[in-house]
Amino acid sequence: MSLSELIAQKERALVERWIDAILDEHGVGGKLWRQQRDPFANPVGNTYRTELPHLLHAAASPEPPGTAAASALDAVLRVRAVQDLSPSQAVGFVWRLREIVREEVPGASLDDLAAFDRQIERLGMQAFDVYVRLREQVFQLRLNELKRSVGGLLRRWNIEAGTLDMVEEPPLITLNPVGGEIRRAGACPPTASDCLGDSAGDEPPPYGGEP
Repeated sequence: MSLSELIAQKERALVERWIDAILDEHGVGGKLWRQQRDPFANPVGNTYRTELPHLLHAAASPEPPGTAAASALDAVLRVRAVQDLSPSQAVGFVWRLREIVREEVPGASLDDLAAFDRQIERLGMQAFDVYVRLREQVFQLRLNELKRSVGGLLRRWNIEAGTLDMVEEPPLITLNPVGGEIRRAGACPPTASDCLGDSAGDEPPPYGGEP
């Protein structure tokens, strides 16, 4: 019997062991998520129970991971990207499955185990790419929230001091993707011709006048 057939026979036990191993990382929170089966009261545990079977099928399949595996990785890593986990911890749950399968499914052939390991490696690398993308989104959300909080605080401060009309809000600082330099919003780019018109040496025409 092939490894994929043995995994199909023990799918429920494998998924439960995989979930337990993941929830153990979360300490007290993991215990609560393990006990609560209501998907609305326990969205984290429900995500693991819903998505991990798709990843198990992808690992047991001889085909490269498809859209179902990609969607499952995205859902699981959305949970883990906002938690206090290192990158290796966040994506390490993929490699845990390799240990669980070897313990729960003894007697598999070496060729089947080697193919299974290759699938785990593919899923692990894909998981890391997804995690990096999600962490960038989390960072951007937090940065935007910080900007809104600081802007509101400065405005409230100026209102209380009676200087709202005299104090300008600080310019928005952006990172120029070309060159990587930091630039204030509205500032001219470093190329003179971009600021001065067709000729870098000409003075810009006065407002309403002829060049």
